[in-house]
Amino acid sequence: MNNAEFKERLKYSFDSYAELLMINGDLEASVKNYQKAVDIAIGNEDRDLELFQKDLEIVKQKLKHK
Repeated sequence: MNNAEFKERLKYSFDSYAELLMINGDLEASVKNYQKAVDIAIGNEDRDLELFQKDLEIVKQKLKHK
């Protein structure tokens, strides 16, 4: 596996884990993991960046209303 493949898998790992954390109510940890997915996507100029940013904002809003 090369570096690009590793980063591709890693961003989805953070995104998936963040979603699981959100479902389980751990919003603070969810935000941290979504942010990691966003950071990786920014560094790679990834096509999924907007999706990760949207998911991050959703969790931030849930955290505000908690």
